[in-house]
Amino acid sequence: MISWAVRRKFLVISIVVLVILAGAYGGYAIFLKKPPTCFNGKQDGIESGVDCGGSCARLCTSEVKNPIMRWDPRVFKVSEGNYSVLVYFENPNANASMAKAPYTIRLLGPKNAIIEERKGYISIPKHDTFAILETNFSSPKIVPTKADFSWDGNLEWTRDDSQAPSLSIDNKSLTNADTKPRIDAVVSNKSLTDIPALELIAIVTDGAGNAVGASKTIIKDVVHGGIFPITFTWPTAFVTTKTVCESPVDTVLLLDRSGSMADVSKNPPQPLTDVKMAAEDFLANLQTEDKVAVISFANTGSDPADFPLSLDKNSGKSAIDGISIDTKTGQNTNIADAFAKARSVLESTVDPNRKQVVVLLTDGVPTVPTKSGIPEFPQISAQDESRKLRDENVSIFTIGLGDKIDSQFLKSISSNKDSYFEAPTGATLQSIYRSIATQICVKKPAQIDIIPRVTENTGI
Repeated sequence: MISWAVRRKFLVISIVVLVILAGAYGGYAIFLKKPPTCFNGKQDGIESGVDCGGSCARLCTSEVKNPIMRWDPRVFKVSEGNYSVLVYFENPNANASMAKAPYTIRLLGPKNAIIEERKGYISIPKHDTFAILETNFSSPKIVPTKADFSWDGNLEWTRDDSQAPSLSIDNKSLTNADTKPRIDAVVSNKSLTDIPALELIAIVTDGAGNAVGASKTIIKDVVHGGIFPITFTWPTAFVTTKTVCESPVDTVLLLDRSGSMADVSKNPPQPLTDVKMAAEDFLANLQTEDKVAVISFANTGSDPADFPLSLDKNSGKSAIDGISIDTKTGQNTNIADAFAKARSVLESTVDPNRKQVVVLLTDGVPTVPTKSGIPEFPQISAQDESRKLRDENVSIFTIGLGDKIDSQFLKSISSNKDSYFEAPTGATLQSIYRSIATQICVKKPAQIDIIPRVTENTGI
């Protein structure tokens, strides 16, 4: 049995040993063992990779995606020999930003020859769109063909859990687009904090979605709650390459082939060549997305249509060319039935995103259908059918050809007084049809995008 004195000695010795071991471990931890850091070139602690992810502010490559380029870099001619280059991005990372991303932009000429190379840096906001606009590229002798963009090296993303600034850009307006374009707007800082500097890039696109101009400005000391006017200007008009309508159009052409439409100056009588040429020219002036149908009429409207509603304008022209007047039997004028046939065509393809139009050409007044005791029944019937079309939001244009027309009647079946046209001779038809083609295609207004980006006013 161990005596009390021995037990006491053993206890004292154990305590001393524990104290020595604890001191040794503490010294090791303080002087020899290095704690995990995000800068030691090792994957330690709770890092997802080497010095990235986990508790590190820097994110690993596998955790982020590079910015998505919206479209290829755009080159704009600002003035003679002076150009700018726009690159438009979206950062898909919800919680990742970058303070200083290096890039290179090259302005290229024929055969991809480098006209000028420019390097720079940009801060990339988290989960937002941003743009890079480099200006004052000088090339007085060589016309640039395109630009090339690349990021320099690997992009170093940082975890960003901060509150994104709350900005509102309102009252955007474009004036003097055909001379010296100018955009005015106001920006409001609805954040709870001030912003040292704010870069704003204005991008103007035409109806076809093509970027036609870009400009940038920087405003400093954007205090919270403040409202600031901003202006962008260009020295010359924007160059657009395509006209696009607000909405595609479904048009039914109604062509009178009654006996009175025969050209009596020829033997045997022939359909009026001017009418066909003008109608075919009308098709050529429609937009690619527009559809057209052709219905000729005399005693009744053609059934089936001379040409069904289609995008194929060339086949439509062939159908117009094939319309003829039956000179063997009496051919009256039934505008009511022509309208009814047009309504049937349009009702079969109703699309809320497409505009519907009827264009009627006639050289006289309706003579059928008839009703005993009501001499005006042909006109009344046409007006009733016209009303049905207008009730379905169909726009009606009418053309009166020659000197035997009833202009008041034709105005009554048109959508409004500006939708009626008089053509004393076939020679004026082409310009009338072109005018109608212009009216049914309401151009899309230019779209204005203003892209804000918070900066420290250091050029990035």
